[in-house]
Amino acid sequence: MVDFGPGAGQRGGEIVAMGTPRQVARCSGSLTGRYLAGRDEVAAPEHRRNGDGERIIVRGARHNNLRDLTVEFPLGRLIAVTGVSGSGKSSLVTDTLFPALARALQGSEAEAGDHEGIDGLELLDKTVMIDQDPIGRTPRSNPGTYVGVFDHIRRLYAELPESRQRGYAPGRFSFNVEEGRCSACEGHGAIKLESDFLADVWVECEACSGRRYDDETLGVRYRGRNIAEVLAMEVGEALEFFANQPKIRSMLQIMEDVGLGYIKLGQPAPTLSGGEAQRVKLAEELARPRTGRTLYILDEPTTGLHFADVQHLLNVLHRFVDEGNTVIVVEHHPDIVKSADWVIDLGPEGGAEGGTIVAAGTPEEVAACAHSHTGAMLRELLSKGEVEVADVHSATRRRHVKPGDIVVSGAREHNLRSVDAKIPRHKLTVISGMSGSGKSSLALDTIYAEGQRRYVESLSSYARQFVGQIDKPKVDRVTGLPPAVAIDQKQPSHNPRSTVGTVTTIYDYARVLFARLATPHCPRCGAEVGAKTQDQIAAELMSEFRGQRVLILAPIEPRGNEEWAELFERLHRQGWMRVRVDGEVQHLPLERAIRRRRQHSVEVVVDRVDLAEGRRSRVAEAVETALGLSGGRLTAAPVAP
Repeated sequence: MVDFGPGAGQRGGEIVAMGTPRQVARCSGSLTGRYLAGRDEVAAPEHRRNGDGERIIVRGARHNNLRDLTVEFPLGRLIAVTGVSGSGKSSLVTDTLFPALARALQGSEAEAGDHEGIDGLELLDKTVMIDQDPIGRTPRSNPGTYVGVFDHIRRLYAELPESRQRGYAPGRFSFNVEEGRCSACEGHGAIKLESDFLADVWVECEACSGRRYDDETLGVRYRGRNIAEVLAMEVGEALEFFANQPKIRSMLQIMEDVGLGYIKLGQPAPTLSGGEAQRVKLAEELARPRTGRTLYILDEPTTGLHFADVQHLLNVLHRFVDEGNTVIVVEHHPDIVKSADWVIDLGPEGGAEGGTIVAAGTPEEVAACAHSHTGAMLRELLSKGEVEVADVHSATRRRHVKPGDIVVSGAREHNLRSVDAKIPRHKLTVISGMSGSGKSSLALDTIYAEGQRRYVESLSSYARQFVGQIDKPKVDRVTGLPPAVAIDQKQPSHNPRSTVGTVTTIYDYARVLFARLATPHCPRCGAEVGAKTQDQIAAELMSEFRGQRVLILAPIEPRGNEEWAELFERLHRQGWMRVRVDGEVQHLPLERAIRRRRQHSVEVVVDRVDLAEGRRSRVAEAVETALGLSGGRLTAAPVAP
């Protein structure tokens, strides 16, 4: 065993203990070792809940291997549905009960498994399935937005004096809104590089260095921290930082309670494990107002969880039940089963031999059932016997087996007459003989063909339909055969456009190289061409025209069939005072009309600003307005002294 820790997130990443299970169990600094040795444990509750006396009854469930099953689920309890693999747990709970309740209570269109009906629907308000699926697929998704605490943080930043002075609304601090986020990465903090011949990758945005926002938005600070620095905080750190903000603190406390104190508020969703994603969903449910009439369903929630994580999960599930709700858990984990108020054990075996109720009752009652596999496990757990850690030295050790030679038996392809051959590994073997003697029949049509056939058989049925069927060569047996590659002298292509680069695929990678790493240049002046963010444009203007007075202009054209006069009238209604027409600045409304059928250069004068020190904020706002008005273009023109 290799045990990592000592904590999670920034407090982890070190090897705490390494060795056999007994050696790790003796390590006092190892959390895993303490659980293995029994010094820490997930203790069974002293008292089981009796519930509220009401129950949900599933009648006549016949989905998959369920045998016309009628099951009672007592409300107000933590219920564990157990049984061996294939006994019908998921068929009953996730395929029948949950879809049926969702259709009846929430109008879902999910199809429920075959059953006669469900009694007691009036006792519930809603049902919720909490799984380990990701909370989002893009870097913009994160725990803060999913739980809802980020909405309150954005409102707090929008209420700061500097935000009010600039007219910033809460949306300014969202990386899902164009105004305020980094325009280069669109608020992802990373840029997705798509390739035809290589896997797509996300790389950190060079413009914002992963901060997701533009410089103007990051200029607003609360207690010395901007919005990007808040998203980079761990939940535990943020809990202290927002100690005087009750709404934010209460939601962060929920995330801390479910064991998420180590993750960052803005941690991208694709980087969360299944267990972390599940706890984020649990925190989101705890943050909602609850009626005490909800049925929560979890299907094997302990997959991939540590002992300590299981304890955090149980604390949350008990919290749901203590508020009057009901929790149904499909689970094998002994700590969950022994902590349940009620156990429904399906079986007795899997598949055709399952689908019936073996035992139902409290863990103690199920433990008394002699025919239940779960009961046998509970009897051992509830007896509170001494924990025993297996000794790895008593197990049979694996021996390293070297691959043998390639042996061909009974090859009969073409003119081969039941040929037997043995080809040694790691040596150069020559197959010789006169033309037509059977050399290619053995090497290509037998050995290579069998290697290809075995490779294709290892693919999924979906992939095999594109490869085609490869017939088995006429041979009795081929053993010791590794993956096979044949290099022949056939002309690779008859197309004159084929080159050495295309055949060897070097050209494909060269295309990716030029598309992703090459820098385009203007064919006229040789200047480097590339997209720039608003912050980069503002910085370049400040550097290029330092100390000068400059017009910030937004090029604009009529919409569709709009006339020039209609365009100027619309701009005047929007509050614009000046335009530059064919290089001449004029006031709106225009004193003289311009020719209708002539091409004109029209630019809205967004601002006339002195590019001196301390004007960076005004320049950035003008750049943002000009780009928004013109659709991504602007012109900077120095004003003659």
